[in-house]
Amino acid sequence: MNLVIIDDSKIFADSFKCLLRKRGVLVDVYYDPDAFLRDLSRCAKDTKICIDYDFPGYMNGVELAKRLNRLGYVGLYLLSGREGFAKNEVPEYLTMIPKSSMSDIAEKLGI
Repeated sequence: MNLVIIDDSKIFADSFKCLLRKRGVLVDVYYDPDAFLRDLSRCAKDTKICIDYDFPGYMNGVELAKRLNRLGYVGLYLLSGREGFAKNEVPEYLTMIPKSSMSDIAEKLGI
């Protein structure tokens, strides 16, 4: 797999997956962080992981990224429709990408 999308919006995640597959990218999609964490051992440490900010429940995307970073994962991207994160709200190891355009997201991911 080249890329993982973790997003509770099935419409967004599946549409983005379709766009990336047309570009030859292998994609796995998870609709909740717990399902992803159960399969985490399948991901290489340099896998690009795109994480939604908002998840219903106990964990947001920044918290998930923090956990992954501690485990040595390096290709972490925060996808969000939310604008205006506070200065220290998004850690340096996490690249923020607005969800406004799927082709812009793919470009920022280098795909």
